[in-house]
Amino acid sequence: MIPPYKNRLLASDIEANNLLEKVSKIWCLFSIDVMTEEVLLFHDYPEYDNVEVYDPCDKKTYIIPTRTGTLEEGVEFWRLAANNGSKLIVHNAYKYDHPLLEKFYPDTFKT
Repeated sequence: MIPPYKNRLLASDIEANNLLEKVSKIWCLFSIDVMTEEVLLFHDYPEYDNVEVYDPCDKKTYIIPTRTGTLEEGVEFWRLAANNGSKLIVHNAYKYDHPLLEKFYPDTFKT
């Protein structure tokens, strides 16, 4: 199910298994609504919902949030948000995330 997507301010990112030239798998698509702090996590691995993980870089443990939907639903959420009054703030959007989406989901942002 795709959550409400109109008139939001979304800080977002994509995680995948490699740099753009060698990537073969998108792991997840993530957004947080800056105004409401709602977490929107899209991936195809429901077995990781609410799993505790350790980050050796900052030496902290985290709980992976319950996913909002599938990866495909996340791509559709971003597409709808971008075309219906929301603002997407995406880390490295033009050099990675946008080309990555075009690689796996051609014409994502075509209207």
